[in-house]
Amino acid sequence: HLGEAVCLFLESPPLSAELENSILQNLKTRLHKYQMPRRVTYVAVFAETSTAKIDRRRILAVALTSKNTPT
Repeated sequence: HLGEAVCLFLESPPLSAELENSILQNLKTRLHKYQMPRRVTYVAVFAETSTAKIDRRRILAVALTSKNTPT
C-alpha cells in the first residue's frame, strides 16, 4: 500500500505450485509476517554489476514488468 513489498527472487525455472508452497510454508516458520514475500519471481540468471554483485536495480525492473506469482 505504501509502494513497497517483500519479493522472493529465485534463480530457477518456475517451480511447481506444490514446491513453491512448500518453500513459502518453510519461510513462514522462520520469518515474521511482515517479512514474508508477497510475490515470487523467477529469473534465469541474476544480473550482475561490474563488481560481480547482484544488480538489484535490474532485478527490480524485471519484477515491475513481469507477471509472476503474487502470493
